[in-house]
Amino acid sequence: AAGAGDWSQPIEKEVDPQNTRSGRMVLSPSRLTVREGGEATYRVRLSTNPTTPLWLSLHWEGDEDLADELRYQQSLALLPTGYDTSGLPATCNAFRYGYDWESKSYAWNVGIPITVVAAEDEDTVNGRLTITHDLWTPPADCLGMTADEWSPDPVYDGMMMIGLTVTERDTGSNSPTGNAVGPTGNTGAQQGSPGARQGSPGDPQSSPGAAGQPTAVTLALDPATVGENAREVTVTATLDAPAPDGGVSFRLVPGPDDTAVRDADYTMPDSIAVAAGERSGTGVIAVVDDHLDEFGEAAYIVAFAALDYGDLTGKAVLTILDDDTAGVTVSAANPLEMDEDGTATYTVVLDSQPTAAVTITASSDDVGAATVSPASHTFQPSGWNTPLTFTVSGVADADTSDETVAISHGVTSADAKYAVLPVAMVVVAVTDTTPPGQ
Repeated sequence: AAGAGDWSQPIEKEVDPQNTRSGRMVLSPSRLTVREGGEATYRVRLSTNPTTPLWLSLHWEGDEDLADELRYQQSLALLPTGYDTSGLPATCNAFRYGYDWESKSYAWNVGIPITVVAAEDEDTVNGRLTITHDLWTPPADCLGMTADEWSPDPVYDGMMMIGLTVTERDTGSNSPTGNAVGPTGNTGAQQGSPGARQGSPGDPQSSPGAAGQPTAVTLALDPATVGENAREVTVTATLDAPAPDGGVSFRLVPGPDDTAVRDADYTMPDSIAVAAGERSGTGVIAVVDDHLDEFGEAAYIVAFAALDYGDLTGKAVLTILDDDTAGVTVSAANPLEMDEDGTATYTVVLDSQPTAAVTITASSDDVGAATVSPASHTFQPSGWNTPLTFTVSGVADADTSDETVAISHGVTSADAKYAVLPVAMVVVAVTDTTPPGQ
């Protein structure tokens, strides 16, 4: 995100376009009416207490007359509960000309007030502006820290979400009522920031339209709960009235509470079209059948469309049930039979794809009768389903007794599911080959 303060030196920072985190930004209120020559204010707050101060950056595209006031509302700070700003430096690399923490800071649960001003102009055209919000942790020197002391907020740093479409009601036009500032997934880039970026919508809203025009949309999934192997889900957007001339195109994006990851856990079309005169349109969501043992996931699907008289937004939740279980399969005869001077083999393989390397060790409880090699095998996430072989070798001795040996196994891994797994033991029956009397 482009940091504000010194526009000639924007701070380049990667942002997260997916709302997959445990906290979120919240708008209050979520809808405002802005008339030409007037102004309206909304607040941006957080749903949970952050660990560090966070700067809010605004980005926009559209009618620049609506953006004039936004230029002076950059990098305002949201503070954790009880955070003392009195010792923070007034200048840093991001703000070489000074930063007033006291006047620019707000409690995280109270929120930052953002004012949109609709300037008077000579035309009779309604203006439109799309605003996007980024959160980022101030650099170490702005927080009075060394680089070693600094760490970003694990939930909110780099979060980009909640776009607003500002529609100016020109006082000289016969514009319909209900033009508003409300949540939408349309996002953009302000001049000087690095490109337009995808945002995420807020709560679903309906908008008043002209007589006979659609004012609400319902998003439905069939089925709404699936296993990973279901593969396809039909998503349907249904309007409460026939689509106007030109139809309605709904853009599909992940919602703010998504625990499933788009393209990793599911794929979906970028949009659904409802043809003119029709009430519904469909698309197909494809569920990805991965091999990870993971908890069930929820994909929050949001559809939105920007119409001349307001925005239509609907959402639905797709529950994806996991069908993989972590485990180790040992393939060996029971018992594994061999002569005392011979060899025998067995294999081990993982039952699901791990998130980290998995090492399986093997050891004999009687190395005087039989040994096993190698001492361990390591499975990487990329080759988890290729069986690996252990070789058991009998040890010749002077006695004439057959012997039974147990090969036990252990597992070590940074993958929590595999770190605690038991692995089956292999029983080896060693037949003595020593001639009688020797």
